[in-house]
Amino acid sequence: MMPTVVSMLSWAALLLSLERFFYVWLCESPRSFVRLCRNPWSKAALDPVDVVEVLFGAFKMLQAGVFVWWCLVFGRGQLFPLAAGPAAILSGALLITGGQALILIAFRRLGRLTAFYGGQFGRPVRWNSGFPFSWFRHPQYVGAVASIWGVMLIFRFPAPDWWWLPALQTIYYGLGARLERYDPARSLKTRVTSRWSGRLRSLSPRARQTWHRDSS
Repeated sequence: MMPTVVSMLSWAALLLSLERFFYVWLCESPRSFVRLCRNPWSKAALDPVDVVEVLFGAFKMLQAGVFVWWCLVFGRGQLFPLAAGPAAILSGALLITGGQALILIAFRRLGRLTAFYGGQFGRPVRWNSGFPFSWFRHPQYVGAVASIWGVMLIFRFPAPDWWWLPALQTIYYGLGARLERYDPARSLKTRVTSRWSGRLRSLSPRARQTWHRDSS
């Protein structure tokens, strides 16, 4: 028996939410993520930026898997032949092309360190106000959403289930754009500096001079 749209959507919502929960947690608590990157059997620790990059790829594979699963289930085990007409296929292709272009340009502008949350770990990052950031606050999210609508327009339109996953991902990426914000006050470097600054202010003037002399 073919699963219902509600049950499929529930599973998809759960699986696709993992990425958004991860990035929100990363922005809110970078220190706890860095602790998880430590190797308990060695003094060496994994670079958190490298770990985020690997997880980024894993989440994209999970996302692609959910979409293929959806298309196969509601396509009764087949992706082809396409039921969409030429206009829908062309529109989907344009959305995918434009969306992927936005993502590539945004990543190129940001650089690897910024794109994979290096700022949250106290790394010096550079911000860019040129295109596409002059048009969109999160162009990589806009590009991802456009690509998702394009894919489902090609593979599932005009079936009644074609818009459910794109709508769900639009909501998720919209929430992510609001919640996954880089806040310098929450970065690892700022927290460490604030902790030592607080301890320094609690010292007496003489002890403070001694601390400065010993640390210089």
